[in-house]
Amino acid sequence: MNQYENFLYNVASTMPDRDAHYLLFSHRYVESCKEGVYVPCNDLINQQQRERYNKYINLITLKNISPFYLESFKKGNREEIFFIFIYIVVTIFGESDSISDELKVFLSGIIENGSNEVLDGVTSKLINTNTKDILYITQIPSVTNYSAIVCLFHEFVHFHFQKNDSLCSVFHRGEILSILGEKIASYFVDKQNVDDKFSYKIDIDRLECIKWHYTKKLNELNMLKMFSKETFNPNMKRLYEEYIKYFIDLAQSYGIGFLYAENLFQIFLDDPKEFTKNLRKVLLFEQSINDMLEHYDISTNNKKTFDNAKIKIKTLLK
Repeated sequence: MNQYENFLYNVASTMPDRDAHYLLFSHRYVESCKEGVYVPCNDLINQQQRERYNKYINLITLKNISPFYLESFKKGNREEIFFIFIYIVVTIFGESDSISDELKVFLSGIIENGSNEVLDGVTSKLINTNTKDILYITQIPSVTNYSAIVCLFHEFVHFHFQKNDSLCSVFHRGEILSILGEKIASYFVDKQNVDDKFSYKIDIDRLECIKWHYTKKLNELNMLKMFSKETFNPNMKRLYEEYIKYFIDLAQSYGIGFLYAENLFQIFLDDPKEFTKNLRKVLLFEQSINDMLEHYDISTNNKKTFDNAKIKIKTLLK
């Protein structure tokens, strides 16, 4: 561990677990970029792409969005919620010994984080530096609320790719499949008729999350930019810069994630069985998410991609 990392861990040790997680993850993300784990994003590389994207983001950020918290969703028992979640996983991923094993590992690491925000989940891969043992921990707001089904599925998608060492090479595209998973899981919960306007409430909460990243969080990052320019401590300056880069890129990953996921979800609705067959190829590493997007002509170079997402947003926020 080098001098900067010692400094970083000392700072993190004084922070709440959630904040420390993001501080350390931002460092790991920047190092991964340097190591070539992540390749540059081409979704916002030219002016036309950026103009279309900014209009799409403004459609979200300029609206008043009232999020739905845990109390807005029905309560259930843990066994029923996990049963529905497992059913959705098997339906989408397919039934296999490997998925069954992954579910056992994933469910054994579930922890309630006490949050009231239904999509406030995070999955962490922890490695014991001495024994090299790997532990997966997934924190979600509740295991006795129907919204947990969606949060669990979102995090299981992340866990599945972590477990198989197959992270998306383009960080900005890393939320597409998990947000698509939210939409598909919501679709299945709607079919159960257990919670009124379930998918609507989930979509609203996802839009509110995007808005938060592009408004409140962006304001915080702008303040940190000022501090980074004023500090004479090179370690603190680097800490600020890594944190800022991570959250700017994370905001874009959620924005692009919803944009592309909504287009994919509309194709799913047209023919769930056929789309699931194609999606499973991506989930089982036979194809990449980039292959799927190219197959369906979903990109920031295609105006229809934005139009489809904007129609959905306008419908949700009318």
